[in-house]
Amino acid sequence: STWGPLCFFMRSAFAIFALALVAAAALVPVEERSTPLALKSGWKRTRVAVSSSQLDAPRDIIVCLHGSNRDVLERMFWERSNPTHPDYSKWLTTDEITEIVAPADAAIETVVSYLRAHGMTFKLTRNRDMIRVRATFAQLERAFGVHYENFVHRTGRKALASLGPYFLPADVAQHVARVSFLVDLPDVHEPRGRVVDATPADLQITPAVIRARYNITASGCTNANNSHGVAEFQAQYFRQSDLDQFFKQFVSDSTDTTVAHIIGPDPNPPGLEASLDIQYLLGVAPGCNSWFYSYASDAFWSDLTAWLAAMQDETEVPLVLSVSYGSQGDYPSSSY
Repeated sequence: STWGPLCFFMRSAFAIFALALVAAAALVPVEERSTPLALKSGWKRTRVAVSSSQLDAPRDIIVCLHGSNRDVLERMFWERSNPTHPDYSKWLTTDEITEIVAPADAAIETVVSYLRAHGMTFKLTRNRDMIRVRATFAQLERAFGVHYENFVHRTGRKALASLGPYFLPADVAQHVARVSFLVDLPDVHEPRGRVVDATPADLQITPAVIRARYNITASGCTNANNSHGVAEFQAQYFRQSDLDQFFKQFVSDSTDTTVAHIIGPDPNPPGLEASLDIQYLLGVAPGCNSWFYSYASDAFWSDLTAWLAAMQDETEVPLVLSVSYGSQGDYPSSSY
């Protein structure tokens, strides 16, 4: 059949046409992604034409705006963290932080007017420096000058995606730091074998070692208002039975392994990073109000943005949050 190659040719022709429209509309590359991303390991393009139903499907993205007064917020943070400063521990509310960091109203209006003109629905986060947007793939192609293609991973997972770059009119682009979930392929986490710890007992860093090193004399949470949490990405979860076993082996003075708030999916098998995080968080301070967040819907840097946006919109979050994630070689731009 010649229909497949013909569709592929037509789709390629459309891409060339779209690039011409970009130039005609005076769109400029957004600094965060002005060059195409490299094709991730395990993924390859297919020769399957993108269908109209695929382009009509909804896609949620997050438009991150350049905030204001980040230097002021940085200074205020360190002042409130310094026991010798008069403002020590005088923490700000979310609304007070918004007054400092929110972009100018004119900047926000410039961006949302552009989104509105392309038929997209949107909502600002509480700090007003991120915009949650729902659009179709077709709307995203027109608004951002991107070209979506069909990809397949060696595991069989399929994705409609673009590797960028993406574009906006210059007066809009100047206010945009990043657009998450617009370009890039999802991270695929293939199953790995269970890790067996062979560290000699006298070299193990246990919760008791950490308590001794930092002179933590209390055996549990000493204030009912204390709370802490961890955020996990890259398909990392934990298993309650593993947490219980960790306490039996390394936390002799407590049996309280309750994780009061689990936000996001938490399927099996557990991940090494997530298991370590929640075990040591509770092992050092058992009995505290504990939170566990998990994200694994897309590429890591986009999921991290989604978590930050979620934190802005929450009315209750833990007082201490631990995040120990990154990437190896797949780094974001400086504007991210």
